[in-house]
Amino acid sequence: MEAVLETAVQKGADLVLIQEPCGETEKDSTRLYPSFRLIRGKEGEAAKCWVAINQESQYQVTELKDLTRDCANYTEALEVKPPSGGPGGQASKRCLDHHC
Repeated sequence: MEAVLETAVQKGADLVLIQEPCGETEKDSTRLYPSFRLIRGKEGEAAKCWVAINQESQYQVTELKDLTRDCANYTEALEVKPPSGGPGGQASKRCLDHHC
């Protein structure tokens, strides 16, 4: 996990989608890699996918929990808004990462 996130920092990635993450019972995401915050789905259920968001990212990322309520953490739905003034202006895009 740490190697993947270190590579993401080196490449300047804003978001990293991780399927079948290691250490899924880890509670404090900052201990895994302080440059990222993690979206792990519903608490109390094992995560099947995580989304790592670079702390330096200018994008606003929101988990859309209402769309994944009954998915047993196999699916993450996100709304990603670009920084104002950047490509895409104020438009928002919805992303869905589904692990089969």
